[in-house]
Amino acid sequence: DRSGSMRKESRIKTTVEALKLFLQSLPPGSMFDIISYGTIFKSFSETGLVYNDETLKLAIEHVSAFKADMQTNNEVGPLQFAFNMIMQEGFEKIIFFLTDGGCG
Repeated sequence: DRSGSMRKESRIKTTVEALKLFLQSLPPGSMFDIISYGTIFKSFSETGLVYNDETLKLAIEHVSAFKADMQTNNEVGPLQFAFNMIMQEGFEKIIFFLTDGGCG
């Protein structure tokens, strides 16, 4: 969630730190993507990335730049995108949805 409400009480900072912890906790060889959202949404990779030291570094750099700069909260688009992502065979889809609770 990168909507404007995440500016309050350092919410975006707390969310970024939680996301970094999630990323560092992924099992080697798993697949992941990061979808940030507000009024619009952006996917980090579009198709998912295989987790390794290089993609972890890229992901940490990516989320470290997050700001609460995506105006209002529209969670439908990114959730539809995540649910509709085609998974490679042998991988299970698990979605972590980080928000301050201000869902529309």
